[in-house]
Amino acid sequence: MRFTLIQCSLFLVLRYHQTGGFAFHPLGIEARGRNNIRVSLHKEDAASSEEEEKKSVALTKKMLRSLRNRTPALSCSSPVPLNLETDFYDPTTGLHSEGVWHNCLVGMASVKLAEVLQEEKDDGQEHYLMDALRIADSLWGHSWDGVSFQRRSWSGLWDHSRLQEGADNPPVQANYYRASTEHRCIQHGVALMFWSNLIRNHYLQSQDNESCYRCHAQYKLVAKQFLHEYWDESTKKWRTVSKSQGGGMVSRKSASAGAPAAGVDVEAPYYRAVDQAIGLLACLEMMKDDNNELVDNELVVDIVRSTVQTLLSDFGYQNEKECVTYIGLERNRNLWHDGWVALALVSCAQTCPDCWPEGSDAQSQVGLLLDRLREVHTDEESGTMWHWPTAQKPGKKNGNVRYAGDNALWYAICRGWRQGSNDTYHSFWDFVHELQSNGEDGLVSVADVYPQVRLHPNTELAFLVLWPVDVQ
Repeated sequence: MRFTLIQCSLFLVLRYHQTGGFAFHPLGIEARGRNNIRVSLHKEDAASSEEEEKKSVALTKKMLRSLRNRTPALSCSSPVPLNLETDFYDPTTGLHSEGVWHNCLVGMASVKLAEVLQEEKDDGQEHYLMDALRIADSLWGHSWDGVSFQRRSWSGLWDHSRLQEGADNPPVQANYYRASTEHRCIQHGVALMFWSNLIRNHYLQSQDNESCYRCHAQYKLVAKQFLHEYWDESTKKWRTVSKSQGGGMVSRKSASAGAPAAGVDVEAPYYRAVDQAIGLLACLEMMKDDNNELVDNELVVDIVRSTVQTLLSDFGYQNEKECVTYIGLERNRNLWHDGWVALALVSCAQTCPDCWPEGSDAQSQVGLLLDRLREVHTDEESGTMWHWPTAQKPGKKNGNVRYAGDNALWYAICRGWRQGSNDTYHSFWDFVHELQSNGEDGLVSVADVYPQVRLHPNTELAFLVLWPVDVQ
């Protein structure tokens, strides 16, 4: 989006009255809040934004192609079972492995690529939209159970023999690959975001066929059930697990270990900041639907306001030094959880500033949060982001790690806030190239200390680099 000189001047006058003044900074504008606290507002220029978008589109195109090419050609008579760890696409279902989260990320990346190609009058857009529709249909057939999405449903050609008890060489964190009927907020929320992106696509809106009608009907049910099953009106929080399955208690078995938290001897509910973040992002997507017939838009706005208040007050993100990512369980903070919260708050501050608590300044609060996260997670040598706060684990020798997914999330945050400097972006792309050197065909490894090429860092990267792209 480009601004005229008059619009920029009006913006500066407004920000002056909101924050109490400006000071010039060599990397952009430095705002000073009511307490004279610095807030970074580094703004991308048009050329930088366009260049970043070109690189992001090229990367996502290549990654989606490479995820498919990892699967060997199939024999029609006797197809070879697919490896859960190293094969990333099943041509018989159109799914990338069997989980809801990563397939929805690929689906949204495909829709966003199609939108870019539509804008460029490129006929290739239909190919990506058909891929996204096939993902939606397969998830609906395999994972939707009438109430919510099951966390993982087995399907297609995937080889599950290594998951059996006593099997040789089981996958790392094998529980992630086991079938699970559990309903989780982040899976249902990201699915709602995916379906919302699908039904808003201009090309699909212009089509009059069964697939588009079916997609709209599915979206309505997904949205209705999300609010019904996961929003807890009494606590003003999003549940981790669906209401039908108990809402998320501390005795719940973790998705990674398949066991409850150690030392838990009292049954009680718990809440996660990441569920509030995904709930917020999903509601913001619903608010973009001008023809939303299934819920009162005022209800969704009220939920957005309540979720922002919960993140700022109950989880403490109005003061980053005091915030927590869990309520009811003791867990260390990390950039993945904090990053999704930051992305959700950035998105809300940009698209619905009126949803911020009365008397609070969205721009200042988000700016301070991002400044603090950058301060506690940045690797000074590379300019990339550590998973754990450096005060807790100062560097690789002390057990810290730089994950592909964390850094893709931080890149999306900076792009969405339009405050990243060229150094920030250069550091990110250098890191992507470093991780690509561990793999083949442009796919990245898990992290700087984990050279294995796996599905999850690549789906997160393919989607998150396109996060700010919105041509509609």
